[in-house]
Amino acid sequence: MNSFDEAIHLDDESQRSLMNLIGVRPYRILAPCIQVAGMHITSPSLSIECGPQAYSAISCAWFESAHSFKDYWRLSIAETASPAGIEVRSDGAIVSPCTINLFGATPISSIEIYSSQWKWSDCEAEERVEWDSALLFYLQDRRRFCIWCQLDGPGIATEVSFTESLDVIQHALIDAALRLRIE
Repeated sequence: MNSFDEAIHLDDESQRSLMNLIGVRPYRILAPCIQVAGMHITSPSLSIECGPQAYSAISCAWFESAHSFKDYWRLSIAETASPAGIEVRSDGAIVSPCTINLFGATPISSIEIYSSQWKWSDCEAEERVEWDSALLFYLQDRRRFCIWCQLDGPGIATEVSFTESLDVIQHALIDAALRLRIE
């Protein structure tokens, strides 16, 4: 039997971007548009403001497994000078962003990276794919929020999801495993 194993994790740039968020007060997260379903928010991208003209832009990227061509979406993170998907005028003004406000946010103290896994087999081959699918942010005051790629819920599969609700976080991470904690 042929075996195909693939582990796709955040690249070095993405992990550096997450490390740079430690100590940042995420009082404002910008999005080009948002969809809301109860305590669940989705958007094509979310940009955490890190300072003047400094953002960590989080989105989901589509991939396909090498053998069985199974679709999956994994997180992508980049440091940018402007929020992803939002127009910025020549004078630096941001044009019509949607905003998630985390009122009274304390600095980020740690970030957990969660991975999802998919397995497939038949009599001739088996395939296992693992990818980074969720981020759980902890603030110094014990508040937390989660950003993840979701396939079965409100919004579009290629969008990132956001929540502060512990119930929604538990549901989002139910099939995921903690891979790495950044402090």
